[in-house]
Amino acid sequence: MRRLTSWLVAGPRDGHDPADLADALETLAEGLPADRVESRYGGPLVADDDPHAAGGHPYTGLANPVSPPITMELVDGVSWGRGRFDAVYEGPPGAVHGGYVAGVFDVVLGLAARAATRAAVTGELTIRYHRPTPLHEDLVFRGWIDVDDGRHLTVRGELHAFEDFLTAEASGTFVATRRPGFSGPLEP
Repeated sequence: MRRLTSWLVAGPRDGHDPADLADALETLAEGLPADRVESRYGGPLVADDDPHAAGGHPYTGLANPVSPPITMELVDGVSWGRGRFDAVYEGPPGAVHGGYVAGVFDVVLGLAARAATRAAVTGELTIRYHRPTPLHEDLVFRGWIDVDDGRHLTVRGELHAFEDFLTAEASGTFVATRRPGFSGPLEP
């Protein structure tokens, strides 16, 4: 799916017709249920569920063809995201779109917040872009807790390319939830 997505977004069209591909994919989809899925979680979260490991997660799901190819891990309270962006995620020529950088930071900082609490949601996220983040290069996101005020956590992060080339910084406030997961739709 990632290869198809990459080709649809930026691949050469010589000898290939996207309409033919659409017809073939429609044939494959005919056996699938017609109803839309309400949530990728399939039900309420419980304390031991890891939403970042869910196959359809928009930023870390291996089964999601538009999820950035970034692997996440938490080591000694520090969260790490590593990978490379390709043309699917291109904003300005040769660089990653800033929205994808912000989205991955949200996950990386949220993962760091989980080191201090079972569950937390983003209250505020600020990104400072220092220079364009290059495509097709090894990237490293890092996040850590700066201040832990109990329910409110201030988390900071950095994004580096070429090992020591700082492209962006992030800071965010994450709010620990009173329960480990969510059940049902969010209400105002």
